[in-house]
Amino acid sequence: LQDLTNLFGFLSRINSSQAKCFSSSEFIEFCFENNIDLHFIAPDASKAKGQVERVMQVLKNIFTVIEAK
Repeated sequence: LQDLTNLFGFLSRINSSQAKCFSSSEFIEFCFENNIDLHFIAPDASKAKGQVERVMQVLKNIFTVIEAK
């Protein structure tokens, strides 16, 4: 995450699923320390989940490019 924030800057808000990686104390602390509003979507909110899944797809592609360097 630090590499991404160095590249793109910090986000003001993250909408995420309630997956363990996003609800870990380490991730929550990272968001708190960097003034990122962390918002968990409801499990049955299909529209919001679709937006989150699309962003995750983009992030996975970015991670792949960063790892390839």
